[in-house]
Amino acid sequence: MNTKQFIILFTLILASSLSNAQSFGIAREIDEFTGDTIVSCDWVTLNDPVWKSGPISYFKLYQLDGQSILHFKVTSSKVNSVDEGDSFFIKLNNGEILEFAVNEHQITSRGAGAHKFRGSEALGFSLLFKVSTEQLKQLSSSNVSKLRLETRNGYLEFEPEKQKYKKEVTDYFAFFYKFISR
Repeated sequence: MNTKQFIILFTLILASSLSNAQSFGIAREIDEFTGDTIVSCDWVTLNDPVWKSGPISYFKLYQLDGQSILHFKVTSSKVNSVDEGDSFFIKLNNGEILEFAVNEHQITSRGAGAHKFRGSEALGFSLLFKVSTEQLKQLSSSNVSKLRLETRNGYLEFEPEKQKYKKEVTDYFAFFYKFISR
């Protein structure tokens, strides 16, 4: 391999690794109509089984006047419903299980679990959960190992598909927690 080929190969490897690095956008703004302070982060992929079937899921964190909110989107292969008060569980690698309550009845609908165009024709849910400061702190200290959403027909359960997603999710929660704690 000559020097020119080596430099081209090195540049491609470097560009590839930099493009896979996760950066989290965050914004703090004041709503001009209500005066509420809103903090929000970018969407993050939790599960994306590109080469096999399964749910695609994303989440985003908000904070509205001190209350943190987890916005969770997931596709589903069949019609399902969740009732107000049903549980959404997040199991962490350290063994802790966090429980969040569904705040409103929902039936899967076409495109509800979509982020941008991905999944826009699939059935899915778009759910909001209140997150306490303690739960946010727990989420920022250990990787997510499994999620379970109770539905009327049983539950949807899945794991972050790649180790990469597990670390990114933990980093995301830690980043958001540090930002709002300032």
